[in-house]
Amino acid sequence: MSWDYYLKGDYVIKVKVKKHRIFFWILLLIPLLYFIIFRLVVIPYGIYISFTNRALIGPQAREWSFVGLENYIKILKDPSFYAAIRNSFIYAVICGLIGQLWLGLFLGQLIWHGKISGGFKERVTTLIYALAILTWIMPETIAGIEMRAMFGRRGLINKLLEALGIGGVDWLNLYNTWLGIPVILWMLILANIWKGCSFSMALTLAAMEGIPREIYDAAKIDGVNVIQEFFYITLPLLKNLLPFMVIVLFTGSFSHFTFLWIILGGGAGVWKEANIAIYSYVVAFINYQVGYGAAISVITMAIYIILGVLSLKVRG
Repeated sequence: MSWDYYLKGDYVIKVKVKKHRIFFWILLLIPLLYFIIFRLVVIPYGIYISFTNRALIGPQAREWSFVGLENYIKILKDPSFYAAIRNSFIYAVICGLIGQLWLGLFLGQLIWHGKISGGFKERVTTLIYALAILTWIMPETIAGIEMRAMFGRRGLINKLLEALGIGGVDWLNLYNTWLGIPVILWMLILANIWKGCSFSMALTLAAMEGIPREIYDAAKIDGVNVIQEFFYITLPLLKNLLPFMVIVLFTGSFSHFTFLWIILGGGAGVWKEANIAIYSYVVAFINYQVGYGAAISVITMAIYIILGVLSLKVRG
């Protein structure tokens, strides 16, 4: 029989361990087993498949063979793979490290400033906060369909551009470029900045709850404006949070799949070079080259490991 001991005044109280603790450990064990079976076990199997010529349909779907490094040698000669990697880095840097990070920080500062100001400003910033959270919790399938409609040829975005005297843009045309980057990639970046900046905003607000308001009150007395508050008070006090946000936003954007897949329309006609996750899916499940797609996924995993090690070095 197990016992717990509690100090109450000058007396030590001896209490039996309740059954709900056993139930608590069972609840922890279930997700742990799920992680071990469907994560840790699948990874070695995926690495093994990457050394085979397994296909999704046809004779090689039943009887595949070990081909060694053939898939990895093929990757080194695959221009589409390099294009997908390049687009993943462009997307992750512009969308995650520039758009979502700084827009989230700005929105967090704006909402915090309205909160401590009170009155009308607090009501307006509370509304902004509610709208931002709604975009964040919206399912990616619904958000993707909405974004595809907005960026269509007769969608809301082109309507606004035409109202401003700017011609509409064919966002889904693979041959249109701006600053050397396909316009369709800019469309994906803008859509995901809208969808994901609320995450960094929520983290910023949570961290700013620990900043004493007296600091901002003292800054106001000294004549500091909102922009100066952001750069000279907020950012320095959030320096321990920023590395975590950078890691999460970059890695989350690097191989983003569901949201982009729906915006692009999915299927065989999708832009396979949009990013590395979409390219590996197209290779494995549309071109039916499961072994080659697994090899691309293994290289993606290796890139994530390298990025993780570098991020730890930077944080250190």
